[in-house]
Amino acid sequence: MSHYDREVDIAALNLEGFDGCHAYGEQHEWGVLLRERETDRVIGVELWKASGCLPSEVLEGLPEPVPAAHLGASDRRVD
Repeated sequence: MSHYDREVDIAALNLEGFDGCHAYGEQHEWGVLLRERETDRVIGVELWKASGCLPSEVLEGLPEPVPAAHLGASDRRVD
């Protein structure tokens, strides 16, 4: 689920088809690009220092993150 964590200023944007169990991350200076293992298709992005690169209207529209205990396995795992 896409969200914005205001405490650490990180926005996680999950695209159509996101499944954390089948994803791997590529770390960049701006955050992490999440790709599907089988197709190498981009399925998500984690933006660090999100308030410096996304409009406040976008950040305000994103929900708070759900505690990990409430997530299913496919939402949690990213290698």
